[in-house]
This record gives sequence, C-alpha cells and structure tokens, in this order.
Amino acid sequence: MADKADSAHVVINEIYGIASELLILPDKAAQECGKQLRKLLEQLEREITQK
Repeated sequence: MADKADSAHVVINEIYGIASELLILPDKAAQECGKQLRKLLEQLEREITQK
C-alpha cells in the first residue's frame, strides 16, 4: 500500500509543479487554471490523508 501512496505523492508533486508554472504565466486565464488546480490538489491530498 505504501507504493501506491508514494506513487500518488509523486504524481501530485508533479501536478503542483504544473500549477506553479501556470501561476507565473502572464495570461490571466492560465493563472486562474493554476489556482483552481492547486485547490483541487489540496482537496485530493485531504481526501487521501483521511483514509
């Protein structure tokens, strides 16, 4: 089970990187997507840690 959690953590970190890249773009729509993506990732992490 630890392998699945580790794999999920790696994927989540990679997606956080993508969200960070979106946030620094000059395009406002891309920045908003980055913000929404971060919120979704935070929600996902909460769901994972509750189980």
